[in-house]
Amino acid sequence: MRAPWIVLLAGCGRIGFDRAASDAITADVAVDAAPCTSYGAWGAPERIAELASATADWGGQIAPNGLDLYFQSSISGPNQFYLATRPTRTAPFTDAPIAELNNPGGGDPTVTADELELYQEVTIAGSRCIYESTRSDRGGTWSLPTKLSALCASAQADCPYITPDGLTMYYKDFAANTIVTTTRGTRTDDFAAGAPIAGLFTGIGCPALSGDGLDLYFETSGAIHLSSRANTSVPFSDPGSLFVPTSSPDTQSDVSVSGDSLELFFSSNRPGGAGDFDLYHLTRACTD
Repeated sequence: MRAPWIVLLAGCGRIGFDRAASDAITADVAVDAAPCTSYGAWGAPERIAELASATADWGGQIAPNGLDLYFQSSISGPNQFYLATRPTRTAPFTDAPIAELNNPGGGDPTVTADELELYQEVTIAGSRCIYESTRSDRGGTWSLPTKLSALCASAQADCPYITPDGLTMYYKDFAANTIVTTTRGTRTDDFAAGAPIAGLFTGIGCPALSGDGLDLYFETSGAIHLSSRANTSVPFSDPGSLFVPTSSPDTQSDVSVSGDSLELFFSSNRPGGAGDFDLYHLTRACTD
């Protein structure tokens, strides 16, 4: 989901960050790599009450560890970035603003598993592109966003999703309303412009991948859809169908999935919320 944010950002380079040092996921990051081969049914969506406000709360992505949720809220200013954390998967979240990223032109944060790279869309004078911020450790300060010009050289780009290993990015060609994907060999390489995923229908929005890489969730026409594939060596060819567990007559957007594929997050303005949009999640069990 998008808002018409327009800002000016100071130019910057890759500030003080050795990306080669972040290639390996650090030992203190607990990431479940989708250990299940079969799953139970998804439960009903539950509003994350401790993160709800009377303003818009949206644009979130759960980190692969299932414990850190990056999102936006207007409770203290237009579309400010927040990080919500919890000590366990059943504990409530506690959130705090990410001051260095609080720029009203940005949106839809997505992070690598080690949480040392963060990507977001930024709108400047009506033009959208994907920007990167980095940090040297998980407790450090994020750098100023750096524009990934190759991703928007021929068309506007938004809605990024980075895979946990930091090597593949899914994002939206804003003009064509099509999901595209791009890969790189190492974390020190730059991303080239992406290629469309030919099997998906057009007119679709922000993507997110399941932990096992077999399910691609995306939003379209105010609803969340799902495309699946048999294994990661083949492209997505299923055009996508309605993801019924989140369906509602109201808007559902900004989907993301934990690394073990057992918890799904999204934002919605469905009835019963605290304000404009609220954050929701639903869970399922591993049955194998």
